[in-house]
Amino acid sequence: MKIRLGAGGCGLGSLTGAKAEKRQVLLSILDDTGLAALLPGQTLIGDKSYYGRDFEAALSQAGLHLLRPARQGEPARPGAQFFRPLRQTIESVNDTLKGQLDLERHGGHPQPG
Repeated sequence: MKIRLGAGGCGLGSLTGAKAEKRQVLLSILDDTGLAALLPGQTLIGDKSYYGRDFEAALSQAGLHLLRPARQGEPARPGAQFFRPLRQTIESVNDTLKGQLDLERHGGHPQPG
């Protein structure tokens, strides 16, 4: 299923502000690549800036579920119990990958002399 941007699409006129660009980029990527159609029913994990009735409706229409923390003043959202263990795992993987790319600890041996 295609996600259309612009007038008459998913109502992005209501997605304003600096964080709206992140949501528009995600919808554009999903639309341009057709990723949502490849594996319908997938869950996207995002931060608090991925919000909005129109945005979530567009993801739902594409067959995607959004897992994000509740914003201030919002009731608790389903899946909130997964954020702490997921973040710990993601940070661990990122730290490992950064360590592998570190030039000072590359694991190579200097040539003598």
